[in-house]
Amino acid sequence: MNKLLYLFLLSSLTGYSDKHQRGVNLASGQHLLKNDTTIIKTDVHIEKETSFYVVDEFNKSSPFLLDDKDHFKKLSFRAPVFLIESYQQIPFLINPGEQLILKVDKNGIPGLNIAGSEIRNNDLRFFVDYSKKVINSRLFKGKNSFGVYIKNTDFQDGIKKAQSDSGKRFTFLRNYQQSFKISPEFASYTHQFFKFLYIADVLRPLTYLNIDMNEMPIPYSRYVEKLKSEMICDNCLSNEGYRRAAVGMGNYVSRKFLNSNRKFSLSYGTISSSFTGATRRYILFALLNNNIASLPTDFENKLNAFINEETDAYSSALIERRDLISKNKTDATDKKELLGSHGRKYSWNEFLEENKGNIVYLDFWASWCVPCRKAFPDSRQLEKIFKDKKVRFVFISIDNNEASWKKAMLEEHIDSSRSYLLSDEKNSAISKRFAISSIPRYMIIDKNGVVVDDNTLNPFFSNVKKIITEHLSD
Repeated sequence: MNKLLYLFLLSSLTGYSDKHQRGVNLASGQHLLKNDTTIIKTDVHIEKETSFYVVDEFNKSSPFLLDDKDHFKKLSFRAPVFLIESYQQIPFLINPGEQLILKVDKNGIPGLNIAGSEIRNNDLRFFVDYSKKVINSRLFKGKNSFGVYIKNTDFQDGIKKAQSDSGKRFTFLRNYQQSFKISPEFASYTHQFFKFLYIADVLRPLTYLNIDMNEMPIPYSRYVEKLKSEMICDNCLSNEGYRRAAVGMGNYVSRKFLNSNRKFSLSYGTISSSFTGATRRYILFALLNNNIASLPTDFENKLNAFINEETDAYSSALIERRDLISKNKTDATDKKELLGSHGRKYSWNEFLEENKGNIVYLDFWASWCVPCRKAFPDSRQLEKIFKDKKVRFVFISIDNNEASWKKAMLEEHIDSSRSYLLSDEKNSAISKRFAISSIPRYMIIDKNGVVVDDNTLNPFFSNVKKIITEHLSD
């Protein structure tokens, strides 16, 4: 790609003045907003259940349903967060302390409103309209536009695709502002979100494990090095786009260790020395949080070093989750929380024993989760590849309704011997132990019943085959 085009793109996407970045430095304790409770109520005429989950820097919320029976939800947070509708992945940027009313139209499209607030209602409608009008509009749970591997032959096309997607986002924002009044805070957040989402798109291939780094072209590395200078905006940590880009950049600097048996420890050290301030703390937090259930070599030492280094929101969150995992590890082992399709109940330990001797590719899903069900054809294709190998594809539903689980299981042709229902997902020790905050969620369990990857790739990605094969050979 032409160097001038690179520089033009870089300047146009990163030239957003800091005076417009209305962020909250959560890690340093400089909170501009106090913790407050947002209330969501369903409209009295709602007929279809709707599921949501929250995306914040701690990523610990569980999906929740709203319908004509369960029509009230309280959420507590201290900065704007994305509330994501699970069916069609439509995001709503909501603020602490708001009282929102949920409506669903005849096509099943959700909408959130605030009584008597025209400007905020325009804010809340922005991403609904965006999802209808912008090609490749899905911002959450989307498939990777680059593909899993980066090759010299498709590098330019990949960057052009990221540029094109970014251009469409900013064009839509500009046109929407010309047609509707939106709040300055929403405009600022969304502009910043789109800006950093571009960087996250460029880095997206590095968020997936086991990429062959020998195939990474030099022009790509040089371009990413230019983008790396953007990861110094601690005040931007309240923005989901910045957090995505920061984690992607953390994966970039530690890319050489992806296939090392000391991957976690080496990645921690490299990230620690490559970034500064609250951004460094957040990327390290994300690395620790993603590995806290599987406990790789040297994890406890790094966790204690992180906690002792500074008392902040991130160390507090890790302490809370470590204690929760410790408490629920025994509960998850003993409690019979998994219902088999033939009526037998299993504890987590019994489930592991039932599948010992096989590599298990575990899929957490629900009947109401559209992205989950859209991934089933990919799972079936993956199953065919390992048909004669000691690999089991197992499905655990978090449905509240047993009938809905069984109906969807039949519709998706899931083998009943490999299908389970997680009882009382909201209070489940298994859910808490592994922080099942959004679905679909995939895990890999080795032949000895050890969870070796508690948040692995979607079956769509071709690298899943390589990951499973490596565990087969262990």
